[in-house]
Amino acid sequence: MTDAPGSGQRVLRAGPAPKDSDHAPLIFIHGAFAGAWTWAEHFLPYFGKQGFSCLAVNLPGRKGMPDYDQLHDFGIQDFVDAVSEVVDTLPRPPVLIGHSMGGFVAQRLAMDRDVAAAVLMSSVPPTGLAGPSVALALSRPMLIWEIARIESTGEPLDSLETLHQSIFNSHVPKAVSERLLPWFQMESRRAVMDQHTVFMPPMMGLRGIPTLVLGAEHDNLIPPAFVYGTAAFLGTQAHIFDGMGHAVMLEDDWQEAAETIADWLRELNV
Repeated sequence: MTDAPGSGQRVLRAGPAPKDSDHAPLIFIHGAFAGAWTWAEHFLPYFGKQGFSCLAVNLPGRKGMPDYDQLHDFGIQDFVDAVSEVVDTLPRPPVLIGHSMGGFVAQRLAMDRDVAAAVLMSSVPPTGLAGPSVALALSRPMLIWEIARIESTGEPLDSLETLHQSIFNSHVPKAVSERLLPWFQMESRRAVMDQHTVFMPPMMGLRGIPTLVLGAEHDNLIPPAFVYGTAAFLGTQAHIFDGMGHAVMLEDDWQEAAETIADWLRELNV
């Protein structure tokens, strides 16, 4: 098995340079237990071909990075700071596209940096993970137990069944999860705790900024009810993709999601 695409690089890029694009740069922020490679599978090539300048950030503590051994030292604010460093290099405010934990990072980042727009995909809600975790404990108790065991023991994610139930709908062949499994990793315990202990949502973050809130019908980790709640908090509407699971950008029908985002960005004319 080869290393994940972009292993060892802080930022993966596709499309024209930010200064050469007619559009705002797109910054892709990955979710927990993963890396920027989740965007390299489909989304970076797709949006690059559409003329967008694309940057997918490997958050601190990713496999192949010099700070991998420090993973558990990093919290959500460290992730926000890492993406902010990339934002500060750009010639104009970017569009943030965050998945799961990456959506939570995007919400916090928008409190401190100017952004043109944001896309939240199966995002951790503004109030954190407490609600979705309770829902998962009630609906899939063995799954949340397995996730908690991995986090508490520090053992690598090596269960194909756990990965498949967590991120895909039942129609996706398990061969897909088997191929991707070695690319996943542990997540920072500190960052996971941060997402469970947020008392004050980012009131001054994305409110008033064009935001597209997306979810998936068969998402076990961030069920549609919480996606609708995030949209309501931000004063917008949610769009739920039928038949998809949590990892929308890796699903068989990923292009439906990509086209939805691209069409929305063109309507905004950013």
